[in-house]
Amino acid sequence: MSNVVSLLTRKPWHEEQAEKRRQRRAEGRKKRKELSEAKADHKATQLAMLDEIRKLVEEDKFEGLLIVGRDPKTKNFYNDFVLDVTTVPLNDYYAYSGVLATLATELNQCATMAPALMADGSTLDPYMEPPEVVYMEGDFDD
Repeated sequence: MSNVVSLLTRKPWHEEQAEKRRQRRAEGRKKRKELSEAKADHKATQLAMLDEIRKLVEEDKFEGLLIVGRDPKTKNFYNDFVLDVTTVPLNDYYAYSGVLATLATELNQCATMAPALMADGSTLDPYMEPPEVVYMEGDFDD
């Protein structure tokens, strides 16, 4: 048995390390559970949206369909569109192209707000408050 004691908790070092391991495992289980719940919610939302689109198509209130999706395991993208020349005039294809350009712009804006890994190893998250800078006596900000 080791006689090493933690300076912070005054517990034997091996006990403190065991507690930290248990805590990390518990946090990992919690994160996996939250991720699983988020994936289930996302799937339910997608299915609800597809049901709504199906209803609109059956009521003749929906024409043209553009689909973009991705396989979560392989990360391969799937895309397809249903724009029949007999029902959608060719000039309307420009309108669809404009909508896609708008969506591309919105996706780019969302992507710019994603956390970024900086060169020094820190993470820059636009949604987090920047840390407060505390100047020590004698430090000058030039």
